[in-house]
Amino acid sequence: MDDLMALKEEFGKLSEEGDTQYSAYIMTPHFVSQGSGPIENDYDGVWIGVAPNATAIAKGFRNYLENGSRLESKFQKVISFRQRMLNRGEIIHRGNDEDAEGPVFAMFSTCRLKEGASRASMRAANSAWSARVAELGLKSSSHVWWAGFGVPDALQGAFITARFFPNIEAWGESNDSLYANGMFMTAEWRAMRETMSCGPARTYLGTAFYEAE
Repeated sequence: MDDLMALKEEFGKLSEEGDTQYSAYIMTPHFVSQGSGPIENDYDGVWIGVAPNATAIAKGFRNYLENGSRLESKFQKVISFRQRMLNRGEIIHRGNDEDAEGPVFAMFSTCRLKEGASRASMRAANSAWSARVAELGLKSSSHVWWAGFGVPDALQGAFITARFFPNIEAWGESNDSLYANGMFMTAEWRAMRETMSCGPARTYLGTAFYEAE
């Protein structure tokens, strides 16, 4: 991992020179079992790249293809990619985590809409739950990633819910507070459970590789 992180500076310089609106994060498995994910867990980390839209992704691709061959050869000496996939992400709720120090603690679950539910109803229920959680002063952010290009068969027709905490302590405080305040017996929680069915949560510790302006 140290060899990979040593390439941060060169990747950042390449991205800045190409005015690339793309941020990258390295997630290392924490609580993850072999059968809990949509892909085989034969990896040491997960690279998550984030861009504001498809145009920005395409611009970043172009910059990397034209100017990144030297850096790519260094990447190939350090890591091998098991899989690449492109998803469309939505921010359901953005938590207040500006003052926190990482590494980020992330929870991912593979979910499917229940019969009669729609993306709109799931989004509304998820947003209401996140707002109720925020009233407790908790700092997590909630995202949904819709399956896109290159996804495995296990993700066809599914989506990933992602919740990010500024650090593992914030997750611990959140977990205790949710139970202490009976949040899993609220109408908001029931509404969210009525719109989607999710598999077991998987957790990762995340470190920024490069963050765009």
